[in-house]
Amino acid sequence: MKNIIFLLTIFLVVSIRVEAQRNVTLASLKTPYTYRVNPAVMPESKFFMSFLPLIGTQNIQITNRIAAINEILVPNATGDSLEINNSESFYNRMGKKTYLGVDLTNQIFAFGFKVKQNYFTLDINHRLNTEIGFGTDLFKFLIQGNGGTLAGQRASFDGLGASLLSYIEYGLGYTRQVDERLSVGGRVKLLSGLANASATNTKFGILTDTTNFSLEIDGQVDVKSSNTAIFADKEYTKSLDYMRFAKMAYDFSNFGLSFDLGATFNLSEQIQLKASVIDLGFIKWKEGIANYQVQPFNLKFGGVNLNDALDKKTSTTSIGDSLSSIFKTGKSSESYFTGLPTRVYLGGDYIWNKYLSSGATWYNEIYNSSYRPGLILSSTLSVSHWLSMTLNYGMYAGSFTNVGLGFRIRGFYILTDNLISALNYQAARAASVAFGFNLTIGKTRDKKVVATETSGSESSAKE
Repeated sequence: MKNIIFLLTIFLVVSIRVEAQRNVTLASLKTPYTYRVNPAVMPESKFFMSFLPLIGTQNIQITNRIAAINEILVPNATGDSLEINNSESFYNRMGKKTYLGVDLTNQIFAFGFKVKQNYFTLDINHRLNTEIGFGTDLFKFLIQGNGGTLAGQRASFDGLGASLLSYIEYGLGYTRQVDERLSVGGRVKLLSGLANASATNTKFGILTDTTNFSLEIDGQVDVKSSNTAIFADKEYTKSLDYMRFAKMAYDFSNFGLSFDLGATFNLSEQIQLKASVIDLGFIKWKEGIANYQVQPFNLKFGGVNLNDALDKKTSTTSIGDSLSSIFKTGKSSESYFTGLPTRVYLGGDYIWNKYLSSGATWYNEIYNSSYRPGLILSSTLSVSHWLSMTLNYGMYAGSFTNVGLGFRIRGFYILTDNLISALNYQAARAASVAFGFNLTIGKTRDKKVVATETSGSESSAKE
């Protein structure tokens, strides 16, 4: 019976898709860390440093692709209380697959400095992506039961489960101002993997017979994990060396490599084009490996005879043995590769004057077979090289009510990709906050020469 419980746990560790950080507000605000969105953007200061792990860049983003609270709970027929939304229009808006994701970046150390037309950066960060995925049919099944609208058809729970990706990132960046019109940049990042859980070929479904309400259950799953079987496998837990976890932050036993590439081009004094590719890379997991495979199965369940269940001679062990014969499980410790959630930013800015600019960015996220786009419209006000603010409107994560706001005062900044979540959390589908403080010295430009490298930068001026 323990094997059966473990197999059920496996279904709660299947992989959906990790939701990466959009950082759309950071792209316009132009803090010293805007190079994380486009490495071609040169920081405003000649030198910056952040050496306090809890004060440097901290970024948390929560994405609720399921539905807003006020969409899930709606007034009843009399209007005197709330009830769970059970309308088909609600399920249609939700889509076949949905998710709830959290993305964290904890900066440990960072600094950068300018040498002539070149800028160099070095930073160390902890990255964590985790997500819980659902299917629309799961909500129907929980709300309506197996005798609702799903009766007679397969209730698909494909994609049900949780995923995890955690690693330490060591990044070295370079930005070059080629001329007054073109700026290019790149970052190479060495990754030391800490923990992962991912899966492929994940399927799970229940078919209810409309005549006798018997159940037919089918499914299969391949789970690959590194240092996460501690939550499900007692045998694995017994062999753990907890000191190894600390060493994995820097020994690259789970080695990874990724790249950021970017460019900005001033088409004219008023128009700037920009493009970047972020987190293009992989991690090879070979330490703390515990991989599991559940072969395709099909189980028919017609119910339990109450007399047999009450009979002391009937043992639950025999039921467990029967289920074990259906669930055929394999286990291995083979190494494997995972890709990173890769983001692509394409956009442009229009420079109204040396204080105000407006722009549009087409955001793209690619991870395995999943593609998540977004469109962001923004305006940035730059009072000086040390004081600026930005406001944007975004359409992503199945939501059209995303308003971002950010402020920067010298080395301190705070921003959010969704101000609505703070003002009206019941209607929000996404929430984020990022803040940071760093020591800054000098500025990168002479007052007579101003280049338009990103939203919020000043327009080019003739000498």
